Amino acid sequence: MQSLLGSLNFACRVVVPGRAFCRRLIDSTIGLNKPHYRIRITSNIKADLLMWKSFLKNFNGLTLMPDRLWTSNEALEFYTDSAGGSTLGFGIYFKGRWAHGLWPRTWHKRGLLSNITFLELFPVMVAIILWGSELRNKKVLFHIDNEGAVHIINKKSSKSSDVMVLVRRLVLETLHHNILIKADHVPVVPFPEPSTKCISDTNSNSEPSMDSITEESARLFSDSLAGNTWKSYSRARSVLDSFQLLYTLDKVWPVPVEQLVQFIAYLSLKHFSPATVRLYISGISFSHKERNLEDTTKNFVVSKMLEGLHRNHPQRDNRAPVTLPLLRQITDALPSICSSTYESLLFKSSFILAFFAMLRVSEFTTKNKSDSSTEALQLSDVVVSDCQLKINIKKSKTDQRGYSTFIVINKYRDNANICPVLTLKKYLAARPAVSGCYHLFMHFDGSPLTRYQLSAMLRKSVNFCNIPNPNLLKSHSFRIGAATEASKRGINDETIKKWGRWSSGAFERYIRIPW
Repeated sequence: MQSLLGSLNFACRVVVPGRAFCRRLIDSTIGLNKPHYRIRITSNIKADLLMWKSFLKNFNGLTLMPDRLWTSNEALEFYTDSAGGSTLGFGIYFKGRWAHGLWPRTWHKRGLLSNITFLELFPVMVAIILWGSELRNKKVLFHIDNEGAVHIINKKSSKSSDVMVLVRRLVLETLHHNILIKADHVPVVPFPEPSTKCISDTNSNSEPSMDSITEESARLFSDSLAGNTWKSYSRARSVLDSFQLLYTLDKVWPVPVEQLVQFIAYLSLKHFSPATVRLYISGISFSHKERNLEDTTKNFVVSKMLEGLHRNHPQRDNRAPVTLPLLRQITDALPSICSSTYESLLFKSSFILAFFAMLRVSEFTTKNKSDSSTEALQLSDVVVSDCQLKINIKKSKTDQRGYSTFIVINKYRDNANICPVLTLKKYLAARPAVSGCYHLFMHFDGSPLTRYQLSAMLRKSVNFCNIPNPNLLKSHSFRIGAATEASKRGINDETIKKWGRWSSGAFERYIRIPW
């Protein structure tokens, strides 16, 4: 046993997670005074040895150095959860992909469904089995609200034989992909995830239950910020967690001012942009307020460090405007690069409308093909007449509450080829009627126009036309170009601000002299 342990401990210098499976072997030698004494090999020791055998069978003796920093599961968009109960189960989400399952009936008979630690570990194990290859050489930090599961993931050991079955398989998978995992305990937040049920579903004559009130409070709190803002704030906490782990700093709330100062300096040395650093500090500030704690981000020194960061790294928006001649040029190129006449008409109408309506890309395209939200322009939001185009923008960056804004665009008589009214009429005549597809801009198969597709086609058009500095033209260049063109034509600032739906003086940065 001692000889075997010597070999395995040597291997653990490379195969770090394997150390947990030497523990029981070491314990078996405790109290034995003579090297010839016999040791009873228990079922748990056998299971540990079989785990080693399974791994070493395909191990070539080489392991790459894992990432230096620990990456939280939030940063990886890697989530697992489970719910006890004979009719419930578990769910896993990883970067847009998901898996779920119900607990087997046999588990209910064996009493496993009452072991919440077992149930919390199971989806973690399944997630690593499914997508471990995509986490190769990473250090993954899981945030888990079950203290027992946290302890077991960190120690790779448990007194429960059932739990050890999961732990051994979990470690075996991490060994195969050279993944290091650890867990951090997070208490249940005061606002739980909102339920899909609505209070209005209950009997209107009865008073809502306390569970319904709690769910509604969570929903209202969740709806107070946009989805992208929640995502950015989550990223801020994740980066702070990684920083604290890297330098072995205490994780306490409120975050000490000294830590915040060090955190800002760290981000500066890592060449994060001043805007990103300020966004992360805003996220930490929100977390303080959410917990009803003193907001240490408002400290004088912290504020001055952020100001110093902006002074040392002034941000310049290098995006070039799409001018009217350029708009004509890139739309004329579309028939040569699009796969069909309809696709050419789709992108031409979207380019032209983006310019003349000063649209943000989020106002007329979707995040991805499966995005079913109605925030992007719908067919019902547009009314076209012979000489006029009316658009209803239900929600935008400066209208988060959805009061709606109506835009009226007249015919562009200087050039019929880029007239928004004529182009959109031609597109709507060609647009197929696909059941259940209501987005204004969609492909012939009914899938919506996405932001990535719009940017990709703009890039292809610009490259096809051999336009100088093509990397400076982005999807936002239509909006920049429209503001610049309006200013050139003598439109006053207040009108431009109203047309572009700006709530501040930020529009002034969009008015530029075309290159």
